[in-house]
Amino acid sequence: MSDSEGKVRLFHQNGSEVLLPIPTGYAQASEKINEYVKQGWLVRQPDPQYEQIIGYVAKRARIDERSGEEVPILDLYGAHDGMSKRFIVRYINTDQQHLEFTAATGLTLDDIPMWEGEQPLERGKGNAHKYIVKLNQPVKIIYKNNPKYPKDKADSEKTQDEKKIPARLFVAWGEPVEFEGWVSENRPNAPKNEEKKSTPTTKKTNAASANGHWAENEVNRQKVKDTFIEYGIDTVEKMVQAMGEIEEGVTKLSQSKVENVDRYCHLIKQMYEAW
Repeated sequence: MSDSEGKVRLFHQNGSEVLLPIPTGYAQASEKINEYVKQGWLVRQPDPQYEQIIGYVAKRARIDERSGEEVPILDLYGAHDGMSKRFIVRYINTDQQHLEFTAATGLTLDDIPMWEGEQPLERGKGNAHKYIVKLNQPVKIIYKNNPKYPKDKADSEKTQDEKKIPARLFVAWGEPVEFEGWVSENRPNAPKNEEKKSTPTTKKTNAASANGHWAENEVNRQKVKDTFIEYGIDTVEKMVQAMGEIEEGVTKLSQSKVENVDRYCHLIKQMYEAW
């Protein structure tokens, strides 16, 4: 290193630490550091991220203190048999988050019965099987540890507020994965003759909820996709926007629980012709 050259400590997105050269003058050094940051280098080491395979999901709700609206809560459970307790929680605050959940799992919020309890269920206990839905195919998630979680305290030592702090934070949905021995149940095991509690979804979310009914296999997905493309709808965003304009058709489609993909495509065509 020459007398006219300094070093700055920066971090790669994967957490690796590097020393990069900078001029010794303040103005020149600042300019060089800003250049590094624009290239993607980080000034702080990012939190390490981990992966987990999720196989089951349950739904609860809470009331947002600011808006007073009901916010859906998804309790996610690991795919392994020994993981009977909730692994991580995912709040669904926006339509986009709902769409991401549907894209990853093939389910919608309406496919999952509402558990009225405040605490998450434990798989295999009581009537938990009525509310915990098995995914058709396990899906990978990305998460990170919560730095605010009091991991050094025993449960008996934690305050009530500390007990509410989650140990893990959801980061993103990953791809569906093959899981040895996994048997799909093909449909949510919702309780029969039991009224579902409504969830706060907009027209766009209701329109998108139809996705779960044609996500059974690649053939059906392609057939419905071809139907959308026939009407110039080649993206999910365009699909939701167009379907949202036809309230009657959306209601008919989202409530009909269509199982026959040909009937589903016929309904889509009717909706677009009316639109």
